[in-house]
Amino acid sequence: MARRSIENRDELGAALIAQAEAVIGKHGAGALTARGLAKALNISVGTVYNVHTSMDVLAEKVNARTLARLQAVIAEIDITGGSVGDVLEEFAVRYMNYVQDNRNLWSMLFEGRLDESAMPNQVRIDRLFGFLERALEPVAPDPEVRAKSARVLWASVHGLMQMAFTGRLQVLKIDDVQEVVRHAIACHLTGLEASSR
Repeated sequence: MARRSIENRDELGAALIAQAEAVIGKHGAGALTARGLAKALNISVGTVYNVHTSMDVLAEKVNARTLARLQAVIAEIDITGGSVGDVLEEFAVRYMNYVQDNRNLWSMLFEGRLDESAMPNQVRIDRLFGFLERALEPVAPDPEVRAKSARVLWASVHGLMQMAFTGRLQVLKIDDVQEVVRHAIACHLTGLEASSR
């Protein structure tokens, strides 16, 4: 089998990311190997590591694309288009739909070690929190409270989705994730409004 030489390193790097994303999207993170990527692109295993230095670095580049697409979906929400509750519910629905459509790629975001290769993606995650913080501003004027609330709300949605995927919601006797998320948002907003009086 003829091996491809690195004539265009950027192009090969992008092809490796795209191939890794396709493998993870279809088969999950456990199916991603340097050998499999090399075979799919007709290159040597050494070339994979020459371009991306490690599989962790490559995985984080896939994660960056996953987060960028999620961010684009969330950015379409009009923060001024309704009540705080309406905006937060739309965030939750869009987030849950995105997760359902990209389950393996979404799971990849929370697997493996966190090292220096993951730090650039923290900026994208912070932008998602930033959206929630802006949405909460009318009911939480204190920036510190908004920051905590944004993370608690996201963690609630994330946790419920994780439990739904593993079938653990039955343990809690929960049938409708969206209904429970709506309830969690309503309770959180009631608490914020009560504390601001």
